[in-house]
Amino acid sequence: MSGESPSEYELADVPEPEPIPPLESPPAPKPTPPAAPGQPLPRLWRTEPDDDEPAPAAEPPRSAPEPAPRRRPKPARTSKPSDEPGEKKGLIEATPALDTHEARQRGRLAVGVLILVIIGIGIRLVYQTLIYDPFPMDDVPLDDAAAAQGPVEPSLPRLDINAEARAMLGQARDAARAGKADAAVALLERLVATYKNTPAAVEAREALERPSRNLPLFLDRPTVEAASPPPPAPTPEPEPPAVVVARAPNAPTRGQATLAPPVNPAEPIVEPPPRASATLSAAEAPEQTLPPGFSARPEAGLDPSGWPLVIVGDRDGAPMVFVPGGVFTVGDDQDQQFASPAHKVRLSSYYIDQHEVTARQFHLFVSETNYRGRPPANWPPISEVERAAVESLPMVMVNVDDAQAYAEWAGKQLPTEAQWESAARSSDGRVYPWGNTPPSYARPRAPRQIDPVMTFPEDRSAYGVFDLAGNAMEWTADLFDPSYYRSIAGQITDDPTGARPRAGRSDQVVKGGKTGAAAAREPISPDKRLNYVGFRCVLQVERPAAPPTPTPVAAPEPPQSPVRSRRPAVSPQPVVPF
Repeated sequence: MSGESPSEYELADVPEPEPIPPLESPPAPKPTPPAAPGQPLPRLWRTEPDDDEPAPAAEPPRSAPEPAPRRRPKPARTSKPSDEPGEKKGLIEATPALDTHEARQRGRLAVGVLILVIIGIGIRLVYQTLIYDPFPMDDVPLDDAAAAQGPVEPSLPRLDINAEARAMLGQARDAARAGKADAAVALLERLVATYKNTPAAVEAREALERPSRNLPLFLDRPTVEAASPPPPAPTPEPEPPAVVVARAPNAPTRGQATLAPPVNPAEPIVEPPPRASATLSAAEAPEQTLPPGFSARPEAGLDPSGWPLVIVGDRDGAPMVFVPGGVFTVGDDQDQQFASPAHKVRLSSYYIDQHEVTARQFHLFVSETNYRGRPPANWPPISEVERAAVESLPMVMVNVDDAQAYAEWAGKQLPTEAQWESAARSSDGRVYPWGNTPPSYARPRAPRQIDPVMTFPEDRSAYGVFDLAGNAMEWTADLFDPSYYRSIAGQITDDPTGARPRAGRSDQVVKGGKTGAAAAREPISPDKRLNYVGFRCVLQVERPAAPPTPTPVAAPEPPQSPVRSRRPAVSPQPVVPF
């Protein structure tokens, strides 16, 4: 080694330095290809310099180049295979899965459609408010000669004219039913003048002609036209003219003619149990006159007082049984809640419905009177499908005002508490309508169970009244007062009418409790309509006799003195009763 020069030895061992590449700008990021429709958008990345990569050094002098250090191999990146060397990318925000080109296009389309709909609605509102004229006057003549010809038919389609005319005819019909004859006539005259070429106008002309023949404006039911008396026959005795007799007072008025109340068909009659008075003949019994609107059924027998045992109302066709007047027991000492103490009442003779008012009878009342209740309620008509199953059920969902309105229409009254209980207990004061034994029905019967009337023949009183121990509970005409029975105990009250009204509105007495006992009573607010409370009616045919007026008793004359008095004798004054 001493023979060689040091410079050659060193040059031989040192490798030749690699050329340093020139400094260049970082490569531009490659453009991201657009995502295919239906695919999520590419995620956003941010390029960051590597922490372990040193900054580029300054170029050394050309005279003494130094070898560049070897670069350590970088680990392979798994985030994105297309990353360029020297770049580090960080995830800024994940793209939502639904943020696609297709979703954005659908959103733009929906927003556009919504804007078009809003614009269309706005245009329509502006047109109908400012531009549209429902009654154009272009075709109406304005000169005096054309105005003298009368009203001109509106230039509307024929279908709309007929509908408007039919609606006006319906308004006139409703006004006539409500008893507003003048308003109905005014509507009909307006209909004839405005829609003179429509079928409704023809009906209106016929309606306007009926009052001149003593007929109502509208014939809602078969009506007999009163003809003029026939001319006298050539015989010596001419036939009397036909006379139409009204069956009940206070006949309703419709239009400008008075209508007689219709006679509706009577229901089948269930004869009451045989009584000793049923064998009484008509010749032996005293003659009694029923109120107008009721007819007797002599085949059921007569009471010794002369009243028929069964009558039928002309309006509702309901059979009614006779309850003779007498002294009855009301109340029960065993019922300490509401019905104690027991006491005596003296009642006049009356009739009571053989069963509760049915749905058929109540809907007949609604159809004839157009009644809607107080407060207003609605009872829809019975359809043909449910008619057989519903007509015989007791009418429930009625309050006291509804029941009283029906009773007035039928010419009856709501029963007092004493009348209802006496019809169930009879004169022997039995506990149940059939006797003193607990109820024993042929099939199960739960409290407040609603069945067709007279379904349980066991529930029948001595007078032939059904469903007093079950079925629907029933309104009475008496107000409820828990102390009323105690106030009349120990005396016999004649035809009691219940407790006196108090401040505010009191509850009403409801009979036919859950136990089946005839003395049971409950208080219920008269405004309520319940699905287990109905009613029945009574007709009182006798009134209690007025108490006799005491005869004034004259004071005894004093003994006459033999000495004449100078004063004239004064006649004693009679005692005036107070």
